[in-house]
Amino acid sequence: MMKSLLTAFFAVTLVFAFSTSMFAQDTPDMKAKKEEMKQMGQEKMKKMDEMGKSGLQSVSCDTVCGFRVTSHDEAELTGMVKMHAKTHHQKEMSDADVKAMMKPVRMREGMMYKMEEKKDEGSPHKH
Repeated sequence: MMKSLLTAFFAVTLVFAFSTSMFAQDTPDMKAKKEEMKQMGQEKMKKMDEMGKSGLQSVSCDTVCGFRVTSHDEAELTGMVKMHAKTHHQKEMSDADVKAMMKPVRMREGMMYKMEEKKDEGSPHKH
C-alpha cells in the first residue's frame, strides 16, 4: 500500500514538474521575440521579392557557346559578359545590350546552379 502511494505521488510530481516547465517556456519575452522573428522573416521575403526573388542576375550565351554568368553585382556581371563577348565572339557590347540580356534568378534556380557548379568543379571550362 505504501509502495503504491509513493509511486502515485512520484507520478503526480513528475507530471507537475513537466507541465510547469512547458508553461514557463512561453513567457511574454519569448512571445515578443517570436513575433519579432516572424516580422523579420516577412520583411526579408518582401525584400527578396523586390530584388527579383534572390537578387541574383544571370546572363547566358547561346546554346552553342554554353557560357553563363550569375552575380548579385550588376557591374560585375556586365564586365564579365562584355569581356566574354570580346574574347570569344569578337563582338563589342554596350551596357544596355548586356542589361537587356539579364534575367533575375529565382532562389531555387540559384541553388540548382550552385549544385551544378560543385558537380563540374573537376572539369575545366572548354571553349
